[in-house]
Formats: sequence, C-alpha cells, structure tokens
Amino acid sequence: MYTAERSDPEWEEMTSSMSHELTTPLRHLLGFADLLSQDPGSRLSEPGLRYLNHMSQAARRMTALVHKLLTFTSLARTPLDISRVCLNKLLQETLLDFQVDLQNRAIHWVLTPLPIVWCDRGQLRLVLENFISNSLKFTRKNGFQRLTGLGLAHARCIIERHGGRTWAEGLVNRGATFYFSLPMSTDARG
Repeated sequence: MYTAERSDPEWEEMTSSMSHELTTPLRHLLGFADLLSQDPGSRLSEPGLRYLNHMSQAARRMTALVHKLLTFTSLARTPLDISRVCLNKLLQETLLDFQVDLQNRAIHWVLTPLPIVWCDRGQLRLVLENFISNSLKFTRKNGFQRLTGLGLAHARCIIERHGGRTWAEGLVNRGATFYFSLPMSTDARG
C-alpha cells in the first residue's frame, strides 16, 4: 500500500527533479516544431507536415505523462479533505467532462445507484476521471490492449489513502472491469 507514511522524501524529490528536467527539452521540441510548421520558407511536403504533426502530438503526450508523474508523486504529501460526497452526482459531473471524447462513439454506460461516501471529493474525482479515461482509451474495436497505466496507479494510490482497495477482473478478448471500494466510516488516512 502506498500511503503518506510509506512515502520516501528522497524518491519524491528525485522524481520531481527528473520530471522538471524532462519538461524543458519537451518545451523546446514543441516550440521548434511550432516554428517550423508556421515558417512559410520551410516548404515541407504534405508527408513532412504530417510527420511534424505526429512529432508534436507525441511531445504533448509525453508532457502530459510527465505532469501525471508529478501529480502522482505529490499525492502522498497532499492532505485529504474529507467530506460527505454523493457518488452518483460526482460521477455524472465527471462524465460531462468526457462529452467531446464520446462524440461519434457507440458507448453504452450502465450506471447503477451509488452510495454517499466520505472522501476527498477532488481526489475521488481524479479516480473517476482515470477509470473513465482508461476505459475510453481502451474501448476500441480491438478491445483492451493494456490493462494498467499511470492513471490507474494514481487511482490505486488515492483509494488506498482513503483506506479502500482496488482490483480488476478480465477475460482475454472480452476486456477488463476495474473496481474500487471505500470504507463506510469517516476514518480515512491523510
């Protein structure tokens, strides 16, 4: 279990430093790619422009991953702000943020009534965002290609800090289902 008591300050400092060092060359890469794409004298061919666009998208994805890594390392240091939260309402709010991702997708959500829980609302929203994002990312005609990621590691860390647990069940070529549970009391770690 990854809790504040088990966090390693040296590891957090090293990860934070490495993350910041990685963002500098990524910013340069994105800046020069933007300059090249806007330079009328560069005369890139149509395939060259596509390659440049792919390169920029990859650098943006890497920047997002570095940001997620920084968020992950700071989770153990952030105190929990425990309050009573209607999980149904929080899920509906979170799903609204994914409307753009749902366009032109045939996704059928099966939502069952959820309880009111004692949790850090902002951090539990991150859990829901990570679960939804992961399911949208890997719900394609080819099914789940990967079952884990940094977002799921975030979710596990948050749920464990609340005294809960996460688990998954999966079948080959059928996908996976991810679960989390929270304790019924207000006694959460943080």
